[in-house]
Amino acid sequence: MQFSPKPSSLLLLEFRCGSLSIQQKRLLYYPISCYAQQIVQDLLKRMRLAVIANLVTEVINKIYPIILIQIVHERIGMDKFGFAQFGITLVELSVPFIIFGYDVYSAILFNKETSIKSRGELIASNLLLRLANSALIFLGVLLWLSQTSLDNHTKSLVFILCFTLFTNALDSSWVLNGLQKTTLLSLFIFFSKLSTFTIILFSVHASDDAILYAVLSSSTGALVNIATLVYALKRFPARLPSRQTLARLFRTSIPFAI
Repeated sequence: MQFSPKPSSLLLLEFRCGSLSIQQKRLLYYPISCYAQQIVQDLLKRMRLAVIANLVTEVINKIYPIILIQIVHERIGMDKFGFAQFGITLVELSVPFIIFGYDVYSAILFNKETSIKSRGELIASNLLLRLANSALIFLGVLLWLSQTSLDNHTKSLVFILCFTLFTNALDSSWVLNGLQKTTLLSLFIFFSKLSTFTIILFSVHASDDAILYAVLSSSTGALVNIATLVYALKRFPARLPSRQTLARLFRTSIPFAI
């Protein structure tokens, strides 16, 4: 007896009535099983790439400062190296006040929003709020420098590094995390560290280069932030948000900042 294929709608109706033969059931299930298998394979492939990329990034993050500290310490001396690291650490202490939980809550909203316009507005809202926080922190640091008893050389270092605070407002890595582009983010981090390491290697030679080293070391994160922002804006063009939208994002991000 020769088997004649039937339309899928008729097969589904007969399946519900329980009158399908084994061969007809296989015909009905085959496209579904192939599609599901392809989805699983794509998911496993993306997971493998993400795990490998994150592993490489972690290894670089652990090895990079060890090599960099050894080289810079020998070139500029312990005193100047400690001076540079003091300025870097002092400025980095204010970074959490700039981020303020915006990235965590924005990542949650990003996955809920589906349109390009709404995602572009969310990116712009996050950027504007971070820039406002950066300006407030910058003014606060300037006020503190005017009252502190630090020497003028240290004040100059902190003042110069304060401008890197604004680059933290550009960080859009939460967009890549929302898009599950962790591999691309890892590549941004790798090439930014490779670039700054190369520049430091060829430009920092003596104790007079302590401030230059501090600026270059702080620029590693700046390169990543700029790269993630450019990528985010290319995918989702920014739209100027309303004051109500900014106020709502600020209010709802407070629990994530605490």
